[in-house]
Amino acid sequence: MPKKYRNKDGEMLYIFAWEGGGGNNVFAPSKAVARKRAVAMGKGLSDSYGRPYDYEIARSVVLVPRMDTLRAVTTFQEYLDFDRCLASMCW
Repeated sequence: MPKKYRNKDGEMLYIFAWEGGGGNNVFAPSKAVARKRAVAMGKGLSDSYGRPYDYEIARSVVLVPRMDTLRAVTTFQEYLDFDRCLASMCW
């Protein structure tokens, strides 16, 4: 099994898609924690590292992560390819 890409804190980088389009990423030590962080991020409660915001974000729509797309990347290049595809959807 290939090693997963990790940040300096040892957390894996997970990528996922939002319901209705788009995607994002979170850093987490496990897939279960990544799910929780993705949900909190979609509600506007925390950032991709799970740190809560000091302020409340006014949202009219809550973003819902598609859990069937949540996966850890093995290389940083894999994340960059994912990010490039998301950016190309915006153009």
